[in-house]
Amino acid sequence: EKRPGPQTPPARGEQCVEPIESMRRDHFEFLRHQRAQAMPRGVRALRHSLAGCIDCHASRDAQGQFLPVTAQGQFCQGCHAYTAVKIDCFSCHASVPESLASHAP
Repeated sequence: EKRPGPQTPPARGEQCVEPIESMRRDHFEFLRHQRAQAMPRGVRALRHSLAGCIDCHASRDAQGQFLPVTAQGQFCQGCHAYTAVKIDCFSCHASVPESLASHAP
């Protein structure tokens, strides 16, 4: 019997940069590849950027302020808690949008 998936807020973008099933399964590979290009080489492509993910997946509270994607019930935290996987991206990266400069297609 299939378990129900995690409950997460809807994304703001019209379409993700990859098919949803691919992102669920492989997003860490996309992000790791992006990191391997950015750190030593300075290549900052937008297609698989963590900032782009945050732009679409960060929700706002009642006052219109962005909630961290790592907060209880928010996008990253919800899926990672469901799968019992530790999130380590945000020890260096912002968990709320700095600007909405990067967008999914």
